[in-house]
Amino acid sequence: MGSMQQTIDTLCKDIKGIETGNILKSCDGCILEAVKIIKEYIFKEQ
Repeated sequence: MGSMQQTIDTLCKDIKGIETGNILKSCDGCILEAVKIIKEYIFKEQ
């Protein structure tokens, strides 16, 4: 994904660090990452 740092976890509770206290990414960061991934796949196929 280019220079974008991806989060390996896919569960919100893991990304938000509910059990570990280690926050990997904000909710807004997750949404932005998802949009970038979707955009890359849509334009890659055209």
